[in-house]
Amino acid sequence: EAVAAAVRTALLIGGLALLLGLGGAFVMARRMTAPVERLRASAAQIAAGDLEHRADVQRADEIGALAVSFNEMTHALQGSFNTLRKTAESFERFVPEKFLRVVAPEGIENIQVGVAARRNMTILFSDIRGYTKLSENMSPEEIFALLNVYLGRMGRVIDKHGGFIDKFIGDAMMILFD
Repeated sequence: EAVAAAVRTALLIGGLALLLGLGGAFVMARRMTAPVERLRASAAQIAAGDLEHRADVQRADEIGALAVSFNEMTHALQGSFNTLRKTAESFERFVPEKFLRVVAPEGIENIQVGVAARRNMTILFSDIRGYTKLSENMSPEEIFALLNVYLGRMGRVIDKHGGFIDKFIGDAMMILFD
């Protein structure tokens, strides 16, 4: 009878220890997986284009260090994309969209070196008659203002008629009409 009581007590204590162990393991697993799940959700949000988002995991262990690295990576990505956006905007100021559509109808990133195409186009060269003699009697500021007015007006007329300026050569322009 004493042995049976000891076995029951041992089974009861063992069962309670097993339940406590399982409960503790569940709590520990949740504590470890919850921040990883938050990191996963943050990665999905950033992958969807939200580069302002930062992972909110405040821990002093490896997962916290991973979250810090994750946020540093996101910050670097944001800086790179901002630089890329500014570069593209700058590029668009010097290379007209119409020119890109002619040269790279499938996007500038898909241009292949050495691939050529034949098209019929009209080319117009335009400049200011007597510009050299005129500019010799003007200050640099006056020349700059004159060119801005001239090129601005010409640009609007060229655009209105479906052309685009390929290049500026001093006061001259090379204009293409597709």
